[in-house]
Amino acid sequence: MRNFFVATACLFLSIAACIAAEVNMASPNGNLKAKYTPQDGGACISSTFNGKDMGKVFISLDSSPQIFNPSEEPQKVATEKNNDKIRTVWGINSEIEDSYNQTRIDFKHCALIVRLYDNALAYRFETKIPSEIKDEKADFSFEEGSQAYAYPINGYVLHFQKTWIDAPISELSGKFTYISPLLITPKGSGAKVLLTDADVSNYPGLNFKAKPGSSTLSASFAKYPKDLKPKGNALTPSSREDYLAQKKANEQFPWRVMIFAAQDKDLLCDDTIYKLSKPCALEDTSWIKPGLAAWDWWSGFKLEDEKYKGGMNTSTYFYYSDFATRFRIPYIIIDAGWQNDHDDVLNSSTNIDLQSIADRAKKGRVGVFVWVRSRALADMDTAKAFFHRLSLAGISGVKVDFVERDDAQAMDFYKNITALAAVNKLLIVWHGCPKSTGMYRQFPNMVNEEGVRGNELNKMKPDLTPTHNVNLLFTRSVCGPMDYTPGAMRNTFDGEINGKPFTVNKEWPSAQGTRAHQAAMYVMYYEPLKTLCDSATSYEKEKEYTKFISEIPTVWDESVGIDAQFGEFASVARRHGKIWYAAGMAAAKGKKDFTLNTDFLQKGASYEAEILSDTQATSSDPQKYSLKKQKIKGGQPLKIDMERGGGFVVRFKKS
Repeated sequence: MRNFFVATACLFLSIAACIAAEVNMASPNGNLKAKYTPQDGGACISSTFNGKDMGKVFISLDSSPQIFNPSEEPQKVATEKNNDKIRTVWGINSEIEDSYNQTRIDFKHCALIVRLYDNALAYRFETKIPSEIKDEKADFSFEEGSQAYAYPINGYVLHFQKTWIDAPISELSGKFTYISPLLITPKGSGAKVLLTDADVSNYPGLNFKAKPGSSTLSASFAKYPKDLKPKGNALTPSSREDYLAQKKANEQFPWRVMIFAAQDKDLLCDDTIYKLSKPCALEDTSWIKPGLAAWDWWSGFKLEDEKYKGGMNTSTYFYYSDFATRFRIPYIIIDAGWQNDHDDVLNSSTNIDLQSIADRAKKGRVGVFVWVRSRALADMDTAKAFFHRLSLAGISGVKVDFVERDDAQAMDFYKNITALAAVNKLLIVWHGCPKSTGMYRQFPNMVNEEGVRGNELNKMKPDLTPTHNVNLLFTRSVCGPMDYTPGAMRNTFDGEINGKPFTVNKEWPSAQGTRAHQAAMYVMYYEPLKTLCDSATSYEKEKEYTKFISEIPTVWDESVGIDAQFGEFASVARRHGKIWYAAGMAAAKGKKDFTLNTDFLQKGASYEAEILSDTQATSSDPQKYSLKKQKIKGGQPLKIDMERGGGFVVRFKKS
């Protein structure tokens, strides 16, 4: 990694009553300001952004022994200025500016670290002695009338079966837990703030509880499991300890993060979580190759080809392998069902000849992922043997499913299994898991983390709407890679757009919105292992469309938010090498006539723009789209048709 470390300045202050009173902090450009103030039973960190009040957070720790006592005067306060550049293994940018001001407040048994970027505030504790953390308080308070966009779950089981709630904070129900990220519009600020966490290790993930009538959201954490028992597909705690985690001396806590956006588009290409996460732990990353994958499960393993019967069999995956080779798709995914016993991965009989599939795929330069239920890997010796076996067979990656928890034990399970996969040079996709907290920077073989209400819900629920799809760009997508699994080839206006009931079809599932809406996801969504979710034969029928989307990169060298309005539309531009892509997605209330600002291109240079978009015919048939080429100069506005629930993708090549 190439670092450009510009300046570090440390200021050591003697113990004095004035220090205990408050510590003032500011970001490099001064637009974000924060103040630390000790209070009875804890401390408060308040913030302003562009001169507007962005709320405050009251913090405290309950631990044994007690490590955080803000009433004691600090032993020292140190400030540090940093101006680095981070080279990424992969991401939405190949190089990231990492400029911040950081304050470390040292107490006898712990330190509080507060870091300010120009658009984000993050704080974390660091314990100096071993300690059992009973509870952590982080009460985020905002002006009365502030709005929340929150995702509810029951307890701490990560099932993404509900819909997001858009309501005043004071009207959120107290019966749910709300998972991070959580989007807030503080009243009178004209801005937004995203609440989430980063660099979570040996600690539970951040969730929230609401108190009706109050504009305060309180952090809520799952206690450490006492024992685990099989329930459904997962291992579920039947009882829990009275603590969150046990910390060693000099161990750091996760970051608590507030990401500020003066304009909605500022959230679309944010790298804050990456910057706050641990650097890459792998010496060799040359084997890590993100890319597109053809997926079998969403279409029910079906093939519309007389030569192949479809289903979970070797013949199906020979077809998928050959399909991937024809369209230069780097991977195929073999989902649940290839083994007959999901809990005995070393001895189970199989429904396919995995070695023959891997060999055929390899000849066509295609890699193979296989699905595994997470609880089968709970024993590390079993996991080691299984991963070693897959590596010897030439398998490229694993899709590990159904952890469904974010307690401290689960978070370490994600890390340990991902590290073990890296030892065996296996990529890993996590399903049935929380949203990303940046672990993919430490282990870049972790290419996707589901943590999202994604396309698979169209086989189960009628309410996966275009507005939901757009709003993910301001919430879940900000945290890091997800696994939405786009690519639906059966598209409908039923549901949110025309008000007619959306019919769930498990045999041949469809999605709300237009075909171009699905295509836009290949640029808009941050998914290094992006899928073609539908049947391979469905794509074969539309070769022009399939060729276009299969050529879209899944990782990028540069990304820019162009324009956006939460709940309505969003557009970004991304560069891979010398080629720029721009894309946009519309919600049910989105823009029909969209003008794309092309200032991201070299001004005045000549480009050929290849445009996949909605067209006039789309208004009566959402599966209709236009694919055309036109000449354009860099900086010249480009008018594009975009239906409600629609989208577009433009590829720019210099001519």
